[in-house]
Amino acid sequence: MPHCILIGAPVDDGQRVPGCVMGPQAYRVAGIGAAIRDLGHGLSDWGDAALPALADETCANPAVHSLPQVMGWGRYTYWRDLMNSPRKPFGEKWAFKYDSYLMVTPGSTQVQVKDGDGRIEMFITPTQRPPSGQPYPSGGISYSCDGDFRTLVETAEHTYQLIHQDGTIYHYGIPLAMAGNSAAPLLLSIEDPHHHTLNITHNAQG
Repeated sequence: MPHCILIGAPVDDGQRVPGCVMGPQAYRVAGIGAAIRDLGHGLSDWGDAALPALADETCANPAVHSLPQVMGWGRYTYWRDLMNSPRKPFGEKWAFKYDSYLMVTPGSTQVQVKDGDGRIEMFITPTQRPPSGQPYPSGGISYSCDGDFRTLVETAEHTYQLIHQDGTIYHYGIPLAMAGNSAAPLLLSIEDPHHHTLNITHNAQG
C-alpha cells in the first residue's frame, strides 16, 4: 500500500496580501488527510516546514520587499551555491531538512548533529565508547544536549538513533555504497511514531 507524507510550506513572503501562510492548514481542515486515506493510502503528516537562518539580503529596487525571507525559502528547496550543500541526498543542487549527518571525533565523548537546516548541536555522553569491534552495552550509549529535547543513542559502531520527543526516530549510519569512504554517519531513514519509515539511499558520493 502506498504511503503518503504531508509536509506543508507556509510561504507568505514576497506578496503584500497576507493569507498564503494559512494554505497548508486550510488543506488539512478541508480533509486532505481523510481523502488520501479513503483512497487506500497510508499517511503521515510531518507538519510544516520552517525557514532556516536568514542571511542579510539587500536590493536597491524599492519595489522589492521581504527579500531575506524569499531568498530563505529559495535556498530551503534549491541551493544554487553547491558549496552550501556538500552532500545532496535528493539530487544535484537540492537540499532538504533531511540532509543531515553526524560528526564523530574518535575517542571523544561528543557527537555533533548537523541538521538539514544548517543547525549544529553538540551531544555529550558520560560513557566511554567500547574499543573498536567490541560489543556495546544493552540499550546503547545515550547522548544529551542542553536545550535540545532529543536523545542521541549510539547502538553500535557508526550506528546512531536520534529520538525526538514525539517518538520519531532518525537513523544514522555509514551507507553501504560508501563503506570505507566516509567516517560521517549519514541519515539513512526516518521512522515516525507509527513505525512508518522513509528510507534514504546514498550513492558512493553520499
